[in-house]
Amino acid sequence: MDDHERNKFSGGNMALETNSYQFFDYQFYLSNADSVKNRYKVFYRELYDQRSDSLRLTNVAKATTVGAE
Repeated sequence: MDDHERNKFSGGNMALETNSYQFFDYQFYLSNADSVKNRYKVFYRELYDQRSDSLRLTNVAKATTVGAE
């Protein structure tokens, strides 16, 4: 499962406006069938955030989550 958004705004005096940003969020997981009464899920998830430095999008944050349900 993944989610990605890229918003690049340009114009004016800068190559890339400072309100430009991008994120990429993905998750791998293992789970049992939906029809089983006792359900489980084990997952690994990462999220990357980038923002504009007026020239390009640069990495500003990375989050990692490991868990179970």
